[in-house]
Amino acid sequence: WQVRHSEDSAWLLSVSALGGKVLAVGGKPGPSPTQPGSGVILAVPDDSAAAPQRLPSPQPGMLWWTHSLSTAAGAGVAWLCGESGSIVRYAEQAGAAPELRAIPSPSTATLYGIWAFSDDDVWAVGGTEGGPGVVLHGGLAGFAVDSTVPSVPILFKVFASDPGHLFVVGHAGTLLRRVGSTWTLDPYPGSAPDRLLTVWGTSATEVYAVGGLGSARLLAFDGQRWQLDEAVAGLVPLAGLFAAGGDVLIAGQRGLIAERHGRSGAFTVGEAATDLDLHGALGQAGAHYAVGGNLSQYGLLPPRGVLLQRGSPQPSP
Repeated sequence: WQVRHSEDSAWLLSVSALGGKVLAVGGKPGPSPTQPGSGVILAVPDDSAAAPQRLPSPQPGMLWWTHSLSTAAGAGVAWLCGESGSIVRYAEQAGAAPELRAIPSPSTATLYGIWAFSDDDVWAVGGTEGGPGVVLHGGLAGFAVDSTVPSVPILFKVFASDPGHLFVVGHAGTLLRRVGSTWTLDPYPGSAPDRLLTVWGTSATEVYAVGGLGSARLLAFDGQRWQLDEAVAGLVPLAGLFAAGGDVLIAGQRGLIAERHGRSGAFTVGEAATDLDLHGALGQAGAHYAVGGNLSQYGLLPPRGVLLQRGSPQPSP
């Protein structure tokens, strides 16, 4: 792992693949829910010799997450979300700067996670600290609150294996699942529900969730129920998660990165390339990425951010 890019005044919180590059988002957090910070969008070319393109968000609010519509070559659309209900659509334009479109939102809550199936089928989740969770659904024409969702605390991330299977995680061990058009609140598989920050998977029968406050938590869903995975016992709290091709990549506080091949067994912890807290992780075309910042020093020191990379993306055959 090596540092690909550093930010001196902003966190980097999420990274997604975008045909020929990766998109990292973050920014400066606002001092309160009514005073949003500022968002940063970083387009990082696959060519390591090429400099990243740094863009400001078109509206107030630090950006917490990004999800690309497609990773195929030539694809160039991603959806972003963040503070104060901020939702942004990023679109590549041939021979011109990317189009950054602010999308109307019915909520002022912080949106921590987003998932886009198409420009007309996008889900975003979040909430206000100490308040209820929020689930939004919509697209280019705007968003609406999904009032069919059970009462839940603040929500952090959403993953979907397909339009009929959505998974959402949040505060106090919240495990929310949507099958078809019906939402279900799954029980936490333990006596002490812990904060869950990120959810990711490879199918509707292989989904993982990570988090933890004092120490790492890893949960796995097999299509029937969630189970605790003790393979992360003794590790620091986790926030970054990516799974593909039988591999699981996790990342957390103080630069922790660990990997496992398969759905069970021990993780191999890599040598830390940074002392910053890692919040997002990604594998794409043979390369791996992790992003983060000095999140645990929030309010004490100005924000700093980092993008780590291992390996180089391989062109499609």
